[in-house]
Amino acid sequence: MESVVSLEAAIAQKIKDLPQPQQQQVLDYVEFLLKKYPTKKFQHPDGRPMSALEAAGDLVGCIEGPGDLSMKKQELKRQKFE
Repeated sequence: MESVVSLEAAIAQKIKDLPQPQQQQVLDYVEFLLKKYPTKKFQHPDGRPMSALEAAGDLVGCIEGPGDLSMKKQELKRQKFE
């Protein structure tokens, strides 16, 4: 985490040293990158953060297999080596 903060600080310092037109170019480029590589945030309609289970809820149970893998450890180990 420390490296991220120092990277952000280094970027901020270098931007301060640029003239105003180049600062605008940097801002434009950052906005371009944000549009090109958007980050997906999983939230409820009311804005609350969503857990990974809630986000993948429609995928739960979508494939066939044993219902409870914790009860099938020995069986799964046997299948691995067959």
